[in-house]
Amino acid sequence: MIATITVAACGSHTRQIDVALLASDRSVHVGGETLTLPYVALSDFVYAPISFSLRAPSGDERAQARRQRETFLARAAQRETAPTLESITVSIAVYASYGELGQSARICPRLKRRWAISICGDSYSPIYQALPHEFELVEFGKFEKYKHHFFAAVRGKTRYDQVSALRFRDNVSSVSCFSYDVSGHRPGQTCLAGRLVGNRLVALWEAWERKDGHEKMQERADREGRMIAEFVEKGLGGDEDFQRLERAAVELRSPDAPTWSPGRVYSPESMNRVVRYGLKMPQTFPR
Repeated sequence: MIATITVAACGSHTRQIDVALLASDRSVHVGGETLTLPYVALSDFVYAPISFSLRAPSGDERAQARRQRETFLARAAQRETAPTLESITVSIAVYASYGELGQSARICPRLKRRWAISICGDSYSPIYQALPHEFELVEFGKFEKYKHHFFAAVRGKTRYDQVSALRFRDNVSSVSCFSYDVSGHRPGQTCLAGRLVGNRLVALWEAWERKDGHEKMQERADREGRMIAEFVEKGLGGDEDFQRLERAAVELRSPDAPTWSPGRVYSPESMNRVVRYGLKMPQTFPR
């Protein structure tokens, strides 16, 4: 029997983070595309919990795992040697607050991609407000792994069934939903959005709609899908086109994206660019 235990940092034994590694650019090859992004944005590698089985790994196993990690980091350091993966999970976050450690703020000045710098300590930035905060980029057809992802509330269905129900066409987002009715709870549904964002590259992310009805689920999926496609093309390629990416983000921000709050607005740099892009600011502000 194998048990998985998550180790949480506490008290004075807070785990130190490798700021230089988290801020460094790494490249991977997925679905025919070479994607470059800061290591801190690669959720599969950075945000996975620290776990171990009840059987302590042998020295050989630890050494092999260390070699595999070192090989990956070395190859991913250059676009020309980028390792090929079936999928990655991208985290769009305020990286300055990574791991709830104060030293995370040191990540920001080390970042190289301007889109990452723009969101690092600013949740009001247009790119942060336009993209889903987590999404997967998957090689088209490489969906077998989802057969092992079962839904606790949807009996007999897997994520693979949900992905298989999506229809991937150019410039269109597709949504697949499963309904559930758990005893003692209100009926609900779990929904997944998908879009083709490259010749063989698919984006997958959770789909939902605003409760106030101002943006239906399909409308949100279309908007976010367009933004992910812009992000892949202009933010993750060999040559970042930050100006065009942020211009698209201004247009594709969430309808409830804040433009003003007591004591806080976009960073002056972001706001000046937003104004130059011709954004029509709302006439009413929250009280």
